[in-house]
Amino acid sequence: MVFVIQLFSAGMVMIPYIVVKGGFYGVRLDLTTIILLFIVGLVHTGIAYVLYFGSMDGLRAQSVAILSYIDPVSALLFSAFLLKEPLNIVGIIGAIMIIGSAVISEMQIGLPNGK
Repeated sequence: MVFVIQLFSAGMVMIPYIVVKGGFYGVRLDLTTIILLFIVGLVHTGIAYVLYFGSMDGLRAQSVAILSYIDPVSALLFSAFLLKEPLNIVGIIGAIMIIGSAVISEMQIGLPNGK
């Protein structure tokens, strides 16, 4: 239930911001659009959010950190291989930087005694 409240609160904060910035310019809100928006928001975002963060309760902090590093890299790879989106050099460099930072943080390189 906490996740639902968090998502609802985020939406209530973003709507006035979007209205002030003129973000709804040219958007056609008919019944089909509203239904599809709710499906994307509730099913593809809300339920996925609840499953992702709810499953982390039983994991150690180190495992959660590694999963949070892998998440954007897997999204990049899935979009390239499953959706056939072009994988450019910026995406590849970003993925290398994310994985590199995960490896460095696991090796505790940097400050003495891993602090």
